[in-house]
Amino acid sequence: MLNETLVGQRRNLLERQEILSQHQAVLMRRQGLSTEDSAVGPVDLEPVLAEVDKLRQQTSDTLQRLEDDAKALHDRIDGLKSDVQQKAESQTSQKEEIKQMEAELLDLRNQLGKTQGQIELYEALLQPSQDGLAGVKQKQDGLALEQAKFQEASDYQLQAIADMRQTIASVSGDAAEVGAS
Repeated sequence: MLNETLVGQRRNLLERQEILSQHQAVLMRRQGLSTEDSAVGPVDLEPVLAEVDKLRQQTSDTLQRLEDDAKALHDRIDGLKSDVQQKAESQTSQKEEIKQMEAELLDLRNQLGKTQGQIELYEALLQPSQDGLAGVKQKQDGLALEQAKFQEASDYQLQAIADMRQTIASVSGDAAEVGAS
């Protein structure tokens, strides 16, 4: 019975000894000792350390290159930001100019509308005057025609008077000749 109770404890002890030997082997490897033969000297880690240093240098070079690339990208981004800022300011300035021009155009349109309204008003006010003027001109043309007729009649009268004087003069001259004879 005592043997049976010790079987479980022996099994635990063997498992723990196995774990202990595994840990000792790991410890010996880390110390550079061979796990097969504990009398063998330390393991030469120089090639492994050289490889680690080489990898560390490559990683450092790669990191430096990446940092340089990142700096170049940051500089380029700063330049692009500056360009965008300048373009945004230029666009804002152009928008202001366009707004000012639109305001001026609206003002000119308003002035044009007022001027057109005044022209239409003047035309409306001027139309009766033009109609009256046309009537006066027509009457003037009629009067000029009448004056021309009157002038023509006057010219005929003057011609007739001149002809009569000449006839009277010639008759008087004939009568004086007849009376003298």
